[in-house]
Amino acid sequence: MKAILVILFFCVVSQAQDRNGRDSHRTQQLNLLVGNWTVRWKDRIAPGQYVETLATARIENDSLAAILVEHFHGKRIDRDLTAVSFINLAHPNILQRVFKDSDHGEFLYFEDRSDSSMIRFLWQRTMESRRLMLKHEYQYIQADSFATLTTLSTNAGVTWDIVQQARYKRQP
Repeated sequence: MKAILVILFFCVVSQAQDRNGRDSHRTQQLNLLVGNWTVRWKDRIAPGQYVETLATARIENDSLAAILVEHFHGKRIDRDLTAVSFINLAHPNILQRVFKDSDHGEFLYFEDRSDSSMIRFLWQRTMESRRLMLKHEYQYIQADSFATLTTLSTNAGVTWDIVQQARYKRQP
């Protein structure tokens, strides 16, 4: 009986280590985002029209809830824009992201579509005659900088247009 319990214990521990090893790289990358940031932000205000501006962001790790929280503050043309993003680090198999900004009325729920080279989230909604999709990617993550790219597809992923690009630089 002892031998069976020992074998079961090692099986459970090795499965947890494998899952944690798989996900720990992404979690470590995301934890590098914690801090205060100056953001060079390129924002789409209409199809094919962009405005570049400076913004700020504060990213915190709520370790008790295992959530990364971003508070983003910028300007869209002549008005303030704020956004909040939550990344759930507690799910055992996938990352989850929820986003809300002051210009839109609803929360957007993004599913994890990460691969080995980048952290990527996907939001989709099927309308009457088309499927809208948003991809949000975290790129080039370093201790003092990273970038995000959000692209929109109005034709179920056939083509993608840039919605925003942001380059984050850690504030001293």
